[in-house]
Amino acid sequence: MLQTRPVSVASLARRHPLVVALAVGTTALVFSLALPVGIDEAIWTTVGRWLGEGRTPYVDAIDNKTPAVFALAWMVELAPAGFAAARAVVVGALACWLTLAASSMAVRAGVLGRGPLLVGGLVGALTAMLGMFLLTTELMTVALMAGAVLAVLDARPRLGVVLALGAVLFDPRAIFLFPGYGLLARKALPRPDAQRITVGLIALVGVGVLAVALHPDLRYGLLELNLGSRQASSWELLPFAVAALASLLPLVVGMLGLRATGMAVLGRGTWAMPGWTMVAGGLLVAALSLQPFHHYWILAVPWIALTVGPLPDPPAQPVRWRLWAAAVLLASMPLVVVATAWRQSLSSWHHDYAEAVAIARSATDGLIMQFDQLPFVAWYAPERTPLRSPWLAYLWWQTSRTDDHIEDIASSLPRVSAIIEDGGLEAAEPAVSSSALRVWRLLRSEVGAFGCRLTVGDLLLHLRLDECPEDLRWQA
Repeated sequence: MLQTRPVSVASLARRHPLVVALAVGTTALVFSLALPVGIDEAIWTTVGRWLGEGRTPYVDAIDNKTPAVFALAWMVELAPAGFAAARAVVVGALACWLTLAASSMAVRAGVLGRGPLLVGGLVGALTAMLGMFLLTTELMTVALMAGAVLAVLDARPRLGVVLALGAVLFDPRAIFLFPGYGLLARKALPRPDAQRITVGLIALVGVGVLAVALHPDLRYGLLELNLGSRQASSWELLPFAVAALASLLPLVVGMLGLRATGMAVLGRGTWAMPGWTMVAGGLLVAALSLQPFHHYWILAVPWIALTVGPLPDPPAQPVRWRLWAAAVLLASMPLVVVATAWRQSLSSWHHDYAEAVAIARSATDGLIMQFDQLPFVAWYAPERTPLRSPWLAYLWWQTSRTDDHIEDIASSLPRVSAIIEDGGLEAAEPAVSSSALRVWRLLRSEVGAFGCRLTVGDLLLHLRLDECPEDLRWQA
């Protein structure tokens, strides 16, 4: 009778990288299921829906992202299972792919044994967690660029250029990764193929820059709105520094843990220089933002898999305290991330907006306007909002089209029958930010004609009615 030994999960994972990738992807999927729709996701889905109805991007469907992002978010919303479930599947699939891709990069960097699996698990877990288990442009971008990197390492330059183009279509900031990608092509490919990739990348950047510079709508949507949002930022360094530290510390601890297994984390392997150049490009993008968003740092994470290598004199035994420290930190991070993402998604505001919109729909037939920067009026009642963007701040930040948008808001006010706001219209004028002041004055002058006022959670709902219906809990 044949005797078999039980197969441990660790030995199975060492032989089958897909097991580790599926574990990371499934974990990301489960945590993503626990989260409501994020603010960015609501904006992108609404704009995507508007584009599907025939609106023009950056004209009457405005956001500072690319049409590829809007299209993906809209397709996720159309999934039969609903947005949250479909979003979780996409996030899980991207985390699974990035785990496999990083493992493959580490193998090509000369790492042996279980090292590639550890590198892949670290990259897949961190990218999902930094994205708060939500859809982010950075997550989609690095997934495509990881494919472009593997295409070059597999001597498939045409595929590499196509995937790099896809990354730029999701996030133009991917061009900051191109210098390192070009170095990788020069080291990995024959000279003619490397030259083709270099020419292709230069052509992509050149065409993109010319398109943005010459096309007024692209210039407005992709350049002016992004610069405008940075000007409107508080530019406070402390929140930015805290977010940077919280984003990079797990990566540093994880890499130190990997070093304990006999892996050089500052290796001088074949692909180290291209890898560090791509890491530097991702760090530069996040640093230039000066904003406290964890997901910006995703652009720097996957390329650490190119920088690792075998130690010349590996330790006889792993330094186990480092492994345990890295494991405890990385295992606790998902819970912290979910709690943070839940708070940042402002789930209570979702409920308040849904209730306020439902009351406004039942009581009036006109348009519904909001005075804050949350997109949920457009999310819950896209056909009832007079605005061109789900994110009101895009219409009041100073750009070449600000005056046109303010005029549109003023001309639409007579058709507005409900205003949802967060108390800002009751604030004193000195307390209102200078960028929002013009819209505030318009709505403040009009809100007196709204005879009914209701408190809905943390929101105020003003209705253009002479008398408040008796069957609702109105507050005069």
